[in-house]
Amino acid sequence: MGRQLQRFFEDHKGLERKSVIVHELLGPAEARRATMDAIRLYQKRSAMR
Repeated sequence: MGRQLQRFFEDHKGLERKSVIVHELLGPAEARRATMDAIRLYQKRSAMR
């Protein structure tokens, strides 16, 4: 499954004529943390408008 996800991101960015390097895939806990960080950043930036 990991290789399929890596390939997905590489192909998806390739369609946008951008590049991406996937060094490693992390687990669900890290995904949750990154998602929560993104939500907090979005809320902070939205409040500044």
